[in-house]
Amino acid sequence: MARKKNKICLKRFIPFLICLLLLIFIVFKLFFSISNKNRISDIKNTLEAENLVFNVEENDSVSNKHISKAIKLSNGEKSENLLPVLMYHYFYDKSMGETGKNGNWLEISKFEEQLKYLNENNYYFPTWDEVSDFVDGKVDLPKKSVVLTMDDGHESLYTLAIPLLDKYQIPATAFIITKNFDSQNLEKYKKSTIQFESHTNDMHHGGGTYGHGGIFPALSIEKSVDDLKTSIEKLGGNARVLAYPYGDCTDKTKEAVQKAGMMLAFTTVNKKVKPGMNKYELPRVRISSEITIKGFSNSL
Repeated sequence: MARKKNKICLKRFIPFLICLLLLIFIVFKLFFSISNKNRISDIKNTLEAENLVFNVEENDSVSNKHISKAIKLSNGEKSENLLPVLMYHYFYDKSMGETGKNGNWLEISKFEEQLKYLNENNYYFPTWDEVSDFVDGKVDLPKKSVVLTMDDGHESLYTLAIPLLDKYQIPATAFIITKNFDSQNLEKYKKSTIQFESHTNDMHHGGGTYGHGGIFPALSIEKSVDDLKTSIEKLGGNARVLAYPYGDCTDKTKEAVQKAGMMLAFTTVNKKVKPGMNKYELPRVRISSEITIKGFSNSL
């Protein structure tokens, strides 16, 4: 009889025990959430105290956000750093029997070797807003800073380069000729490390007499602005950075880029970016097919 009573008591106690465990779980989760917000707030306060630019949302995980390492400069203070903006074009896979057509084609294993180097040596990858502020002399960037860009939007960008960029979690920008751009790529690669910017809509072809003979410098400012705005629209309306077709840049093309609302524009001049440069005539460092890993490290 006593055993029967104990079983009845036990059955009555089980729902109470379940409710108690559930309450403990809710309290623990609430405490952890508050603690995590406080932790983010502490990090933010520390960075602000060290005069760092900060752009972390408090409702997001710290590990998944970009925490800027750009240091604000005081009035009159100058940066001594130079920023390499790397310029790639096309990729091929030797193991699949493919070959490069010219110096713009980089064997994919070399590209992976370069990404490993950047990863293992803790390079910092500034956003375009940070690059703009760096050129304006508003911020200084860590000495180990670099930006990766790929021109034209060739098929090998999607099949070979992007998978490796995602593997090593290294952000890069693809300058796209948007005339034949598949807008579905905006959604497809939304969670990828790749960012799409403009290489114009339909101005990446010959027809001019300046520089490498691209059509852009030969067109009127009005037609150029229309083309650029079309390109921006096809990229979701968010494009703010341009790579000039063939690198051809004149006062007229710079004016068109500004009128189209672009923030920065890049040529093919083989130099590093430094503060005080014209934001619509910035250079890049060309990465050719012959480059060794030592040559790559020296280019940084």
